[in-house]
Amino acid sequence: MPLDSGPMSTQAVFYRDSKGRQPVKQFLDATFPLRPAGRNPSAAQIVKAAKRRATIDLQIDRLNGLSDELPPLEYPITSQIEGHLL
Repeated sequence: MPLDSGPMSTQAVFYRDSKGRQPVKQFLDATFPLRPAGRNPSAAQIVKAAKRRATIDLQIDRLNGLSDELPPLEYPITSQIEGHLL
């Protein structure tokens, strides 16, 4: 019998295809890289890229911290993603 560890929380899980690829994670990494592309990005470009990625990571952490006992998130947080996932 498992030990009761308190309320469960939501955990973001990225889809993984049969070849082990995670297209959503790949999209996030490509769209919001930790460091901008190019040989010598400026300090401002590096800071901007880091802030954009931190914003995404904070939102994922926010979702991960939600208790399963809470009601589901409402629109627009749960709105349909437009376009195709590869």
